[in-house]
Amino acid sequence: MCSRILGVRKLYWITRFTNAAILILSPRLPLLEAQKRNRSKQVIDNLVQRLNSCHPNLKVTCEFEVGNCLPFLDILISRREDGSVRRTVCKKPTGSSQYLNFSIFTPIQHKRTL
Repeated sequence: MCSRILGVRKLYWITRFTNAAILILSPRLPLLEAQKRNRSKQVIDNLVQRLNSCHPNLKVTCEFEVGNCLPFLDILISRREDGSVRRTVCKKPTGSSQYLNFSIFTPIQHKRTL
């Protein structure tokens, strides 16, 4: 029962955050599309700041491509010379390498994903 309440709470806050972000950004969307490519990093930084100002507990981050590599979740996406994409598993420096103890009370579907 408790997990259902937490799930509903999460959904409520995600919906509220998304709606607030849409209200803030909707008048600026045509302006965002019209920006020059060399100013895209500045525009994205401003967008991240505006999204972070919607709620104090929700933080949005953004990473840019460095050396034809882009870390996304637990995958390092690399562009090759021929234009193809290479994917490798990567660990970010913030990773703790700690896992759940299998004998604690955790739903089995969460344990199976580890």
